[in-house]
Amino acid sequence: MLELPPALISISNSPQTARPQTGLSYSSMVFEMYIGVGASRFLAIFYGDYPPETFGSTAEAVRIGPIRSGRLPYEKLRLLYKGFLVFASASDRVLQFLDEYHLVFGDTKAEDVNTARISVSELKQLAGEFKERLGMPRLFGLRFDPLPPPGGKEGLFLWIPFHYTDQVIWRYDPARGAYLRHQDQTDGVTFRPSYDALNDQPLYFENVAVIFADYHYYDATYFNIDLLYITRAPALLFRDGKMYEIFWTTGNEEYERTTGRFRPIRFVDRQGNPIPLHPGRTWIEIVPLHTAYGETVDSEVYKDLITRQEPGSGNWAVYFYPPLLEGSPTPSPIPESE
Repeated sequence: MLELPPALISISNSPQTARPQTGLSYSSMVFEMYIGVGASRFLAIFYGDYPPETFGSTAEAVRIGPIRSGRLPYEKLRLLYKGFLVFASASDRVLQFLDEYHLVFGDTKAEDVNTARISVSELKQLAGEFKERLGMPRLFGLRFDPLPPPGGKEGLFLWIPFHYTDQVIWRYDPARGAYLRHQDQTDGVTFRPSYDALNDQPLYFENVAVIFADYHYYDATYFNIDLLYITRAPALLFRDGKMYEIFWTTGNEEYERTTGRFRPIRFVDRQGNPIPLHPGRTWIEIVPLHTAYGETVDSEVYKDLITRQEPGSGNWAVYFYPPLLEGSPTPSPIPESE
């Protein structure tokens, strides 16, 4: 499985009928990004592990999804992880910038927009075919350690409001040593745990990272994100109930200069030393570079979360606002004095 190139699949998170998604608990890494009109979308990386081809007493074929359209940032992530993309079509202005992809089409006659899915058996076959063109993945750069790094602050709770009706909460579960994802039910009020429709299991991830990146806004639904050749940009890492103010990088170092190949997004401290992730799976939230964050209250009430501050609580809020027009200032959320 590790010799197959990563499959990067565009997974829908809107409308609410797209939830619960199928197969996310088997993804080694998930990127969540803003796509406009108050909605976020996932790019899930399947590498080293796939869901079972069949599930349940009826041995029904497992189909990952729902799959939605391609987006401009997908190509940069594909290059970093040396994989191939799976998405359900893309607009003409996007498709021309994407490479090494497979299109999955839904039922055009159905009223349900969530019919585009891919079977695990088909995905494995695709990965074998793409391997002939892409070669061995040879992914390097990430560091893992079951022991958390020293320092950090208490990090038991993370709230990110992509929109009033698209809010995400991560809560740390000490028994699992992982964070459980919750999301409001597109009403801004009712939060429920996210889970995988395949096995009815809650979505737990050992690592939750927030990376601050430069979004480029072109119109209401057309964005790109700077993800390549980033020497150093701010990041937050949540693991083992701790929050670390760190950095992420895709900068050119000796490996890139000598091989001409990209490496995945890496996490480092201010001096450039690697910051280890907890062994397991990682969920990465991508927010604009100028986004502020701070400690808030343990609540599911939007007004309380966005207005109340509680230093030392270990309950963190990342105050997401939609990307601004080109040329807007993007100061770092981590002061250089730290």
